[in-house]
Amino acid sequence: MPREGPSSSPGPGRRRRRPAPIPSADLALTRLLRPLVRPQLWLVRAPRGVPRRPEQLLSHVGGRPYAEGAADWPDCTACDEPLTFLGELALPGPAELPGAAPPLARLATAFVCPECVPELGASEPPGRYAVWLADDPSRANGRVLVPPEDEPNPVHPCSLRPAPGRSLPGGAELKSLSPEAAERLAALDRAIVDETFRGLVGAPFHGTVASGHAPDLGDGADPTPECPSCGKPQAFLGALDGPDLEREDEEGEPAFGEEALFLLYTCRTHPGAARLVAHAVVPPEPEERD
Repeated sequence: MPREGPSSSPGPGRRRRRPAPIPSADLALTRLLRPLVRPQLWLVRAPRGVPRRPEQLLSHVGGRPYAEGAADWPDCTACDEPLTFLGELALPGPAELPGAAPPLARLATAFVCPECVPELGASEPPGRYAVWLADDPSRANGRVLVPPEDEPNPVHPCSLRPAPGRSLPGGAELKSLSPEAAERLAALDRAIVDETFRGLVGAPFHGTVASGHAPDLGDGADPTPECPSCGKPQAFLGALDGPDLEREDEEGEPAFGEEALFLLYTCRTHPGAARLVAHAVVPPEPEERD
């Protein structure tokens, strides 16, 4: 005979509690946002214990970067110290991410000087950071750079596995693409907005990405840089998220802080003018040396 659980009756003199209503998506906002959905490739840290494959040509954080031609390890133009290598993003095309536009590059490599630039604005030119783009990266075209021996990278090396998804614009980008959608969104309850977004792109996710829309920084500011050659807004390539940049000596502790975000951009007409925008970066603590 099956065991009976506790009675569901509210008992004498007690009212039955009604379940909280589940917010429904706003149909008008859904109609305005649906044309703005873009495919996006999330990059998720590989599970612990998985042997690291050769870092060249794969998305990864820390480790050793890919370089072509006579490129050497870059130095900061402000303090002359070697830059810190953040990671590389293998940028997807239609073959890797159905519906994606042809990529502006196939591999983006990012360096930054955390001591000089705890926060990089959209107008900061390269010097205290470096972004390298490769159109056809291969072991025949390039090589892996070895970091300076006296400048250990604080970021724990880890490969990133792709997880296809979808994205929507937010903040200043949404206002520029659809002022009507931005106005409608601002007038709705947050729970209804979240349910609308969930119906279009699935569960909200924040992390390292390649392609799609730039993450919303939440302060209403537009981090998009302008191309120094043509003055047009640059295209978003991808972003490296602070929690994915774990410390080498303390796994699980972000080297640049929980809120850190490094966004990569380039111009569609002048792809050599790549830019890096840093947000909410905390300089990592210097490692003790013998």
